[in-house]
Amino acid sequence: MPPARPSGFLRSALAAPSRYAPGESPFHVKGHVYRSSIGYYNATVPGGIDALAQLLEPRCARFLQQHFLTASWYDALPMLPFSLAAAKARGISHHAAMLERAATQAEADIHGLYKVILNFTSPETIAARVGRAVMQYFDFGEATSRAVDERTHEIIHTGVPMPLVPLSAPLAEGFLMTALRIAGAPEPTFHAAAPVRDSEVDGTPTYELRFVIGWG
Repeated sequence: MPPARPSGFLRSALAAPSRYAPGESPFHVKGHVYRSSIGYYNATVPGGIDALAQLLEPRCARFLQQHFLTASWYDALPMLPFSLAAAKARGISHHAAMLERAATQAEADIHGLYKVILNFTSPETIAARVGRAVMQYFDFGEATSRAVDERTHEIIHTGVPMPLVPLSAPLAEGFLMTALRIAGAPEPTFHAAAPVRDSEVDGTPTYELRFVIGWG
């Protein structure tokens, strides 16, 4: 079954006025993600990050052109306009761009910065560690996983702010499918359930996301 693609959330995220200037939201991501994204887009987007800056609102462009420290926390909400600009510059769909970006992040981190946590030596270890792995990247909500059966596991991430919901399914799919393949999983599968509103933070709606991974 193909993953759900929350296009409605993407439209809503783009249409809704932001409550925060770039850099000021209470939802954070590790600087490592921005640093690796900038390196990736400098290598894959014609003109690199400077070209992307021309497609962004000036405050967002300035935020993304700062020097990011690997282990520090930064506003996560600019990830959406950043990724949309990169997809536009490359002439591919946002979903496809996020799948590819997440796959490269998984490949790098499994052998690099988070290799101890992300050392998925077997498909079974993914279920045990993926919740902990998610919280290495983000500081909002909670991430857990549970076994549905021997070769099927459900991952639940709560408290995801609406502006990041459009990123979540393709990022999870690209990252987890890559991790499963590296772990030697035969015929890995991924499914994303429809997001469910769970709460709000400082007036921003948050959602519960559920992903199911499996292998043959």
